[in-house]
Formats: sequence, structure tokens, C-alpha cells
Amino acid sequence: SPAACSKCHAVDAEQPLLGPNLVDLGREFSTAAIVESILQPSKSLRKGFETVAVLTVDGQVYSGIVVAQRDSAVVLRELSRPETELVIAREDIDDMRPSERSLMPEGLLASIGDERNLLDLVQYIAEVAHGGAARAEELQPSADDLLVMDDTANLDHAGILRSLDRKDFDAGGRIYRSECQQCHGAVGNTPLLPTARAFG
Repeated sequence: SPAACSKCHAVDAEQPLLGPNLVDLGREFSTAAIVESILQPSKSLRKGFETVAVLTVDGQVYSGIVVAQRDSAVVLRELSRPETELVIAREDIDDMRPSERSLMPEGLLASIGDERNLLDLVQYIAEVAHGGAARAEELQPSADDLLVMDDTANLDHAGILRSLDRKDFDAGGRIYRSECQQCHGAVGNTPLLPTARAFG
């Protein structure tokens, strides 16, 4: 979803990033490159956004983007907490290796939906990349457009649950596999997207 994309990709300078700022992509970032980045995010990792895995001496593993390397410590921005910088003392690091996989999950096409949605997303990214901050500002939705309406008031939740049967369970499974597992993982306990919750 757009909300999930914006957790890692900003169009301003204020937000800590796990992925490139769309405004900074520039005119040389072609439409073909945008499509490839969405469909195969690990094929070509943009400089500065390579992922590393850090194993500490006490057996902890951290994965993220290197924000800074100091003589005494490595600073990471983690997949699970992109808004927080993690400082790991060099003396606590047993091993640090680059990863060939992007933090951006594979298989996003299923969560994007149909071809029209993909084309809309590609056009938006191209407009912002080629038009810069001014174009991003023009395309920014209004506060009213971003309001989430609560349509759950006065619902008979217990009655709805009692009415469900095997057909609903099977339909829900199909929806989950086509729309949800790209972010939340195959069984919902190991999210693939940093902003997705583990249902368990």
C-alpha cells in the first residue's frame, strides 16, 4: 500500500529512510528502471542502501542499512525499526556481511493488485523522480484524502463471526495469499515488510 511504501521511501528530507528518496532518483532513473525496481528489488541495489547483516558476540543478528561507520561502532537503521538508529560497538561485532537482498520485499506485484495500479504507481514515481520536490508537492494528497473513516461503529462483530463457515475461511485464505502475505509473511508470524505486524 502507499502507506507501506512511504515508510521506507520519502519525498522530503525529514524522514529517515530505508530506501531511496523518490525526489533524489533524478531524470536518469528511467521508467524501465522503476518497473524493474518494483518487480525485482534485489536485482540492482542503489548505492547507500545496501543491506548488511551483523552478528554480535552474544549471537544476536541485526539486518539493516549502514548509517555510519565509526572507529568504535557501526550505526544501523533496521528493517524492523526504521525510525531508530541502532549503535553496535565494534567490540561486540563477531561478523558483518553485506547482503545481496534488498530490504524491499520481493513479490510486491501481488499486493499492488492489477495492472492499472502498477501503471499508476510507476507514473507517480516517475513524476516525482523527474519533477523533483515541486512535483512531489503538487501530487501530495490533501489531509482530507488521507483521513481514515471508521466504518466499524455499531457493527455486530459476534454475529458476523458466528455466520462465517468453511467457504468464508477458504475465501479468506485466497485473499490473504494474494494480497497480504507479501507484507505479513506466509503464515503471518514472520513479516517481510518492516511496517507489517506479526499476527501471532
